[in-house]
Amino acid sequence: MLELFLDLVFVFLITQITDLITASHHWTGYAQAALVLVLTWWMYDGYAWLANNVPPDTAGRRLPLLAAMVGFLAMAVAVPDAFGDAAWVFAVGYFIVVTIHAAQFWRHSGDGARPIGSVLPVSYAVVALLFLAASLGPQRGWIAWAAAGLVLLIWLLVRLPSAFDVRIRRPVLSPDRRETRPQRPRPAHHLVDHRRMAAHRGQPSHRLNG
Repeated sequence: MLELFLDLVFVFLITQITDLITASHHWTGYAQAALVLVLTWWMYDGYAWLANNVPPDTAGRRLPLLAAMVGFLAMAVAVPDAFGDAAWVFAVGYFIVVTIHAAQFWRHSGDGARPIGSVLPVSYAVVALLFLAASLGPQRGWIAWAAAGLVLLIWLLVRLPSAFDVRIRRPVLSPDRRETRPQRPRPAHHLVDHRRMAAHRGQPSHRLNG
């Protein structure tokens, strides 16, 4: 049930992103919407990962998830003016979402929390850049927003290829076992008439079966 509520919050946030496009008839509106979408998708995907590893089946797991939804709602409300006066609201909401995500993993996931160690610095780097964007103001804040999107893009380009590495490695056999390879069929022109060879050498010929 909580996962469904989180999905609804995310849908509301997506509808808010459309305001960034409709409010601006310039390419900047599309660029701002793309940046907000990428940063939001990053954490929404993180919570999908969290729900698979730490199901909200106890009160100690449900309450932090509800608090994270409040952070998502704050982000959604701030989206139409996230590059202006509501930049601080969006940054604080993002900080809440990232912190609860990390805390839930470390508290409940056990060995499953190890992968979060490589993701957490990236998430907090985005948080720091969002706070920097809010402090710079509407005129220069877009620089920090662009840097946040670039951080995520670089991480994805560096880490995803290793995650989807499907190279086939040859099996390692013990020394007392040799790898058997199928014999390649010989072409027809390599077949020799043994009867002629035997006659030429003065040996009795052997009739080949088949």
